Amino acid sequence: VLLVGGAVGAALLAHTLDHALIWGLCLAAGVFFSLYDPIVQPFLTVHRADRTYNRVGQSMAAQQMVFFPDRVEITTPQITGRYPYKLLHDVAETADAFLFVIGEGDLRILPKRVLDEAQTDRVRACLFPGK
Repeated sequence: VLLVGGAVGAALLAHTLDHALIWGLCLAAGVFFSLYDPIVQPFLTVHRADRTYNRVGQSMAAQQMVFFPDRVEITTPQITGRYPYKLLHDVAETADAFLFVIGEGDLRILPKRVLDEAQTDRVRACLFPGK
C-alpha cells in the first residue's frame, strides 16, 4: 500500500517540495517493508547470530542437541526441550555456528567446531530442507 501510494502520490500529487518529500518517504517505506522478509530479516538474523556467538562463544553452558527429522531436542543441566523446526522463531547459519531462536530472549548456539563435516551437513539438512 505504501509503495503504490507513494508512487501514485509522487507522480500525481507532488506539487510542492513538502508534498514530494512526504510521498517520497511513503515510497521509500514501501520499498523497505516489501524487501524486509526476503532480504532485510535474514541479514539481521545472521548479523545477530555472529554478534551473539562472538560475545558468548567460549563461555556457553553445556548442552546436548539431538537432531531428528522433525525436531531438535536440547538438553541442558536445567531443562530438556523438544522443539519442532516449524515452531522455532528463527534459525541462522554463520561461518562459525548455527543459531536457534526458540523464543524472545532464548537463544541456543551450536558451534561448528564441535561438529565434523558430515555432522554439519546433517544438521544443515534438518534445519534447511531443500537447500
